[in-house]
Amino acid sequence: MPITLTTAFLNELKKNSNQPNVIIEVALDSGTLKWGYSTGGFTDVLPILKSVSSLQNKLDTESGYSTRGQLTLVITGRDNFKTLIKDNYLKNRRIARKDGFVISGFAYSDYAQTFTGRILDWTRKGDELTITIGDDLAIDAKKKIPVENATKTQYLDYRNMNPVDIMQNILKTQLGISASLVDDTQFDGEQGNWLNGWVFDRVLTKPEEANKYLNELQLETNSFIIHDGEKITYKVFAPPLPGQTIEEWTDAYNLLRESFSIESGYKDNFFNRVVLYYDYDESGNDKPENFETIAIAADAASQGASQWAEIKTKEIKSRWIRTRTFTQPTNITGAVLYHVSVANGAGSGTLTFNYANNTLKWTAPGGAIGAAITLSNDGLYQVYDADQTKYARVIVTKASLPVTNQSDTITLSALNGAAYAAAIAQKILSRYRDPSATVGFDIDINGVAYNSVFIKPTDLKDLTTDEACNKGSNTWSKERMLLTLVRPDYQASKVHVEALQTKMYRRYGFIAPAGYPDYPSASASQKERAFIGNSANKVNGGTEDGYYIW
Repeated sequence: MPITLTTAFLNELKKNSNQPNVIIEVALDSGTLKWGYSTGGFTDVLPILKSVSSLQNKLDTESGYSTRGQLTLVITGRDNFKTLIKDNYLKNRRIARKDGFVISGFAYSDYAQTFTGRILDWTRKGDELTITIGDDLAIDAKKKIPVENATKTQYLDYRNMNPVDIMQNILKTQLGISASLVDDTQFDGEQGNWLNGWVFDRVLTKPEEANKYLNELQLETNSFIIHDGEKITYKVFAPPLPGQTIEEWTDAYNLLRESFSIESGYKDNFFNRVVLYYDYDESGNDKPENFETIAIAADAASQGASQWAEIKTKEIKSRWIRTRTFTQPTNITGAVLYHVSVANGAGSGTLTFNYANNTLKWTAPGGAIGAAITLSNDGLYQVYDADQTKYARVIVTKASLPVTNQSDTITLSALNGAAYAAAIAQKILSRYRDPSATVGFDIDINGVAYNSVFIKPTDLKDLTTDEACNKGSNTWSKERMLLTLVRPDYQASKVHVEALQTKMYRRYGFIAPAGYPDYPSASASQKERAFIGNSANKVNGGTEDGYYIW
């Protein structure tokens, strides 16, 4: 859950002047050390902290996923750090950052934990020691999965699974990140709201950094995995939920003078044609021909001479979206399917093992049995139907193969891959068919929290400013923005923010429950739910634009 700030903390934010303090907790095998800019009035805090950077994580919206978070801190006094280094195994020991203020009555419990991570490295120069700390993803997601074995027959089976369940399995089961450090409530909530019923399908065979697989899943679900300073959390790029208020930032009350910058988006945030390749063949290659199906979304008006007079294409290569899934063999022990080509079609195929010849054969649904493949070693094999466009890929462990002839019926059944591919392609096209501007600016430190919770990347804000302009407008009024970077500077009493236009201009809503009045009689809060429009998708007697499905 998000970090909730105490009343004492919020009261200090509202003051025009105060003395910020940072306390670092270092959990060592011998006990916990505490360092601060000052003691803060606490006898167990050593005032040896010189500086602490902001958390360096952000949303890379061009690539479609988040970067990993890390920060650095500097402590002074060679006697302090030489003993620290000599007496302790520092690498991977946990550190927590707590932010607060030096003032009478400000309790330790009023300090807000704004980061937890593990020590990555240290460097020393003169009388200063610089320590680099990474969040759990920055460290653990570099591990390769599946774990390689001596026979190279390792695999992870993620067939017919919801993508959010796959992410959680990678984080907690494959990487071993403690459940206490993963915000399962947020993962589950986003799954239920936006990805309920989605099914991805893949069997992983090649050991790769978990980062790679997590980044693919973020891109293919239009979502972000981030570290909020306390836990690994998750957010789908989607409109606010009914009842969720969005804070408005304005020139008069929030943005600091002369801090605003804007980039057009022409180069990196403009696409009017999206090509999404899917049904990956698991060959290990990355060319368009290694993807068996394609979805294309295009906006002819955006491409035309009266608008942008350019065709700008974004390519996405999906490795998790599938047209069909398949069952695994049970009689042919030692054989595991990791890909069955789309060309096989749906229905029942047959995998056949001949013990005497040590061979496998494949028959596609409604097809004819193909040539035998000799299983000479442990490893990966490809078996074909008589029609060689129809094939299956198999992991074989020789020692586990049957000692008699065996066969298995392999059922190939449909998934909703075409709909998922079309949905992702269309959402990206809608967001970028006109260039999406990115902005950077500073706000007063008072804005670091909203509704008693720290702001963070993935939050939505409405921006009203005369400093911004783009095609069709020389000012912005409640322009909905996605925060991509948030860096508080308590010493300077400001927060640096970067954000991207979301293009969420329509009304999106969940279906209104039974018992609601008709639209004209509904309250403002009830109208945050979707009401059925007329044939032109208008409500209120045709006078207002209606609702849209996200």
